[in-house]
Amino acid sequence: MFFRKNKKYQMNMDTANTILQNVFAAESQAPNTIPFDKLVLREKANTRFYDRFLVMLSVVVLFVFLSPLAFIPITGNPITGFSSGTLELVDDYVEKDCLYLQVDGAPVLYKDAYLETTDGTRYSPISFDEKTGTLCFPYIENLESNIYIPTMDGGTLHLLLTPQ
Repeated sequence: MFFRKNKKYQMNMDTANTILQNVFAAESQAPNTIPFDKLVLREKANTRFYDRFLVMLSVVVLFVFLSPLAFIPITGNPITGFSSGTLELVDDYVEKDCLYLQVDGAPVLYKDAYLETTDGTRYSPISFDEKTGTLCFPYIENLESNIYIPTMDGGTLHLLLTPQ
């Protein structure tokens, strides 16, 4: 690796033990009762856990940084319930208690369109013209209604009709 030490210093165990005992004697401390070679083995055993932990932590950090590459970008509109092709309301008017809506854009499932009032009553279109994209629903005055016009690709145009 890049950060490893190139130079390794080694000392004879007997010399190291003698130096340790001299340090204790200079500080007026009790001499060391544990042999120096056992101290070195303990230190190596204690650092093994940390070395393995650092390697494991490095792998986890690597996965965290590489995880965005695992996601496939979604093409189109990821929100369900909306058409990937655009469906627009071109014109609307009321004539003889009928609400006429003209839509343009994505292919429409005219038979599956419906008007739903706030009390839960559903009304299918009275008539529709596929050539002009016009749907005719019953017009109910003074009652808020939701109009749902599904498209062939699975989307739905949702219109809200509020009384004036």
